[in-house]
Amino acid sequence: MTTHPFRKIIIHLCVYTVIILGIFAIQFRNQSIISKNFGQLRLSVSQLKKNTDGNTEFDDRFTIQYKGLNIYANNTKPVLIKDKEKTQKLQFLAWESLSDSSFELFFSHNVSLLCGFTGQNKEIFTITSSTNNPDWLEISIPYEIMPTYAVMQTNPKNLILSGKTQQTILNAAAIDEHYVYFTAQNNNLSYANYEPTKKFMFEEASRYALAKKEVYEQNLFNLRQKLFTSFDISENISETQVIAFIAEHLERGSYKEGLSRIPQSFLSGSKRSYLSSPYFNNLSLMQKSLMMYHENMAYKMKYAQETKQLDIFQGDSFPTFLLTQNKDKIESLLQMLVNRENFEPTLLEASGIIETYLILEQYNRNEREIIEPLLFACIETIQKACTLEDDKLKLIEQETKQNTASSLQIAKALISYGNLIKNTDITTTGYFIANSALENTASLTTQTIAELYPILVQTKYYPHIEILNQANNKPIWAWTSAKNLNLSSDSNGTITLRIEFPVGQSHYIIVHNIEAFEAIEIYEMFFRTDPRFETYDSSGYVYDAANKNLLLKVKNKTAVETIKLYYKTAAIETATETATEKMDENKPEA
Repeated sequence: MTTHPFRKIIIHLCVYTVIILGIFAIQFRNQSIISKNFGQLRLSVSQLKKNTDGNTEFDDRFTIQYKGLNIYANNTKPVLIKDKEKTQKLQFLAWESLSDSSFELFFSHNVSLLCGFTGQNKEIFTITSSTNNPDWLEISIPYEIMPTYAVMQTNPKNLILSGKTQQTILNAAAIDEHYVYFTAQNNNLSYANYEPTKKFMFEEASRYALAKKEVYEQNLFNLRQKLFTSFDISENISETQVIAFIAEHLERGSYKEGLSRIPQSFLSGSKRSYLSSPYFNNLSLMQKSLMMYHENMAYKMKYAQETKQLDIFQGDSFPTFLLTQNKDKIESLLQMLVNRENFEPTLLEASGIIETYLILEQYNRNEREIIEPLLFACIETIQKACTLEDDKLKLIEQETKQNTASSLQIAKALISYGNLIKNTDITTTGYFIANSALENTASLTTQTIAELYPILVQTKYYPHIEILNQANNKPIWAWTSAKNLNLSSDSNGTITLRIEFPVGQSHYIIVHNIEAFEAIEIYEMFFRTDPRFETYDSSGYVYDAANKNLLLKVKNKTAVETIKLYYKTAAIETATETATEKMDENKPEA
């Protein structure tokens, strides 16, 4: 009797087991989970049976797990793409293993996610989105933090997590509680170990050996010496190298010697542009590329104002270019900065805005008052990026170290601004950043030194824009390498140019926004235009009426050469009479 209940129990268990197994078999007969490890990175996808074409179909489920981070998608939380009109679900189509540390996921709408590792030691996990849809705005992917990690700090673009032994940081275009976002402007996600550092204060800089002005001056001397002694005269010489080399020779008083070392292949080759024209003539041709550069910068300035973007301030040459524009355009652009809803400049944008303020201050322009309230935020942006590493001060923005040129550009802005407002902490920090960036000067090539030269060496002998007259609606400016170049005018409208350059040496100048004149006086004599003016061993000129450019060759007979442009007949007659009187005075007695 007692055996029957046990028999029934066993039979029931067997039946239930068969039923449960059957349910699982039915549920998963067309589906399997495939997992693959890429080091510590694990990918799992849900694979359905092959379709009639023999191709594998996938469910919209996948997970990517790495150091407490789980990026995933499923039927209730899919990957989404947003364009100008709507938000749509992305269907997971396929995946491909690219190497033992990288793979790619493919979705509908031609979207793909490239997953792998970057960094010197392949220590940074990255996901890069791509699509050929020109109208896409945003891709969002669900994520969660595993229980073994805790969120320590959050902001709209990154999370700092803490595990048992290591902190990590997640960076993306945007991050909220449930999704990470990729945008057209920032289509990357990165996840890496995080080393918390104490916030650096400018007041601390003076404690460090690399924060000394004398160290900076020695580094600068070493770089200039290497450029001067290690100049490469091979066929592959660049225009940047040539310009820096000649400028350094001018600084040392050996201009003629420097010119003699430039190979003919460069002078007659295609590498030359308006950049080197102040040394090497051919102004009629070179002015075209100068005008193209000027028009391109004017377009970028207009575009920046329309889109309210700040990236135009990143260029080292932009602050000077700004002064070639009329007052209304300058004010409009600067007012855009102030009127932005969120003023969050990048490091280079912050230093560029500081440099813009400095040049407006140099020329005593009232427009500087517009951006003066923004300077504190610019300084704060730079301070937040300062990170101490082995008694060196590095600039780190979004987990990326600034390169040497960018670091020096930012350091230069701090040094100049600190000197202006007499804040030694800011100035000292500038030297600290510069010297940290120049820690391995011996390893720098002459090409790299040449690229850094205009940032480091403050010399007018390096080709530059010189602002000559800001009084009218069309500022007069020059492209020149003169040590000093200034312009004045009298009541008759006569323009006088005074040009300082080494005695006995020739150089070339393009002066823009010069109105057509009646006569020109050089060496106190009236000159006629001559298209071959650059070939003579003397000064000369050509006037380009279409571009309002005065093309000058100036051979300085004295330290400061004077050139006059006459616009009125009476002024010409007076100048002629004066010249005649001087000739009579200098005649030898009978």
